[in-house]
Amino acid sequence: MKLNKRFFVLALVVFLVVGMGSAVMAQDNYGDVDQEGSNNGAYIMQDSDNKASYDQGNHYGTIFQSGNSNLAGQEAYGANSVLTINSEGSYNKAYQTQGLWGVGSGSTGDIDQTGNGNFAAQSFGQQGQYARIYQDGNYNTATQNMDEGVVNEQRAYQYGEWNVSHQKATGKYNFSQVTQAGDSNFAFVMQSAEHNNADVVQSGFGNAGFVNQSSNNNDANITQSGNNNGATIIQN
Repeated sequence: MKLNKRFFVLALVVFLVVGMGSAVMAQDNYGDVDQEGSNNGAYIMQDSDNKASYDQGNHYGTIFQSGNSNLAGQEAYGANSVLTINSEGSYNKAYQTQGLWGVGSGSTGDIDQTGNGNFAAQSFGQQGQYARIYQDGNYNTATQNMDEGVVNEQRAYQYGEWNVSHQKATGKYNFSQVTQAGDSNFAFVMQSAEHNNADVVQSGFGNAGFVNQSSNNNDANITQSGNNNGATIIQN
């Protein structure tokens, strides 16, 4: 059964990379992986044939994993792409990459994880991108990176204990938000550009929030409820 799953994932990757590469421009690609069990791996890569400055088709990728110690990865290099990863279980890892190297405006990335000890990472470039990470459980870690873009938006929601969230946004008109509910949470947000907004909400005790924005007309808000919380806001 494990061999069949690996063969299915490998066949899917070959189909997406080779088959779609020879498709017509503006072709819409679809990728879907469903896995049940532990120690599984899934990877989807979707790429437009020609990397020009205009839209060249939409990519839709979905990975669903139920079990423990699974790995899910998605990469999309095209405009208006939609990537989704759903993980149920413990010690699962998920990452998404969109819009790097000058391709992929107006894309959406979503990661939902339920369980303990999970890790999620998103790295987006270009403008008009939306990134969201939702984690329900303990010992979760979420990191997000928005590189070069206008009107990008990233959100991280963590519910549980000992959660850690990192967010970084470089560009204009970016919005970053972290919401944590539980104990011993840590949130770090750094934005460097004009007209950025940052929002950190922490509920529990032992939480720490840090926001660093270096530009003009920045807004930052930290709300903490509980004991032994620390907040630092630096705006230049």
